[in-house]
Amino acid sequence: MKLSHHIKTAIASTAIYTAVAASVIGAHTMAQATTPSTSLFSTNPSVSVTLPATIIKAKPFEARVLTAELATTNHVIQTGQFEGRSDHITTGTAKIIQTADGYELVLGGDFYLDGAPDPVIGFGSNGEYDASTQFTELKKKRGTQTYELPAGFTPGAHSQVFVWCEKFSVPLGVATLN
Repeated sequence: MKLSHHIKTAIASTAIYTAVAASVIGAHTMAQATTPSTSLFSTNPSVSVTLPATIIKAKPFEARVLTAELATTNHVIQTGQFEGRSDHITTGTAKIIQTADGYELVLGGDFYLDGAPDPVIGFGSNGEYDASTQFTELKKKRGTQTYELPAGFTPGAHSQVFVWCEKFSVPLGVATLN
């Protein structure tokens, strides 16, 4: 049977995809799941594509390289501990994390706010809240929370994360970042 150029391209693309998948999930697992005689197309039994064993059995160092790249995409840039303000109890960890898409603020599982109306999150420095940095309402008063930071966020531009009471214009808690 003679294959057209488009079918050959599709077969080559599938072979490359399989090789990449093998290096990501591990050569051993992939070798168990797919053998050199396995057909990629089951809808038409008259067409069978066999992949060479060298594609199916990825080299172990390829998986390590890909894993290392993935591991470096999310890392902590700054961290701090909340302290209560304005007679409120605010505790827990704040972390600025760099992701492949930008930055996130993560409030840890130990985060706690005793309660207040209209709590929002923003940044400041030297104990002064910068209202122009307000980017979201607080989702909940305790536990892990993740917030995507605005596109223009620059790490180090502000030294503190504020939980701010919008209604009374007072700080509820401040985490100094280091």
